[in-house]
Amino acid sequence: EDVKKRQRVQKSRTFRDVSEKLSLYPGGDIFLIKIDAIVIPTKESKLHRQLVMYGGPSLEKEIKREINRKIMSPGDVIHTNGYNLLAKHVIHCEVPESKPKSVHSVEGVRLTEVTPSSKRSTMSQSNRESLSCCYSRALDIALKTGSRTIAFPTLGTGTFGLPNFECAAV
Repeated sequence: EDVKKRQRVQKSRTFRDVSEKLSLYPGGDIFLIKIDAIVIPTKESKLHRQLVMYGGPSLEKEIKREINRKIMSPGDVIHTNGYNLLAKHVIHCEVPESKPKSVHSVEGVRLTEVTPSSKRSTMSQSNRESLSCCYSRALDIALKTGSRTIAFPTLGTGTFGLPNFECAAV
């Protein structure tokens, strides 16, 4: 029990240390920040397409090679160099996603996609744990690469369908 108490205190102390050095960068382009490391989802998304566009063909080749070397599960991360980016390092996270099924209704000959309410539902515990792993493993890689500054987008939102507020809380 004493060990658990020390771990909680240490975790709380670490959080305070980090939060004292935290800066929020609302909006803008994460690729235009001069920073040591950025964190990006591994799966195809608008952010991933921008990464390849800014980073160039060498980055794209390294991403494909690294992702093909390992079967990625939600919460896993890999590291690549930044190449043409302002960031020296890119940390790629396998982000969990909500997969609501689209329901179609027929109105004459026109099909209309209906967004089910599950798209707006709360995040599962499994997705919350996987997302938490993304953040902590990304920070571990940042430490190993000597990165002193790191930029995180709100992982899991947008393309991946997880609720913004809950992802931000993780």
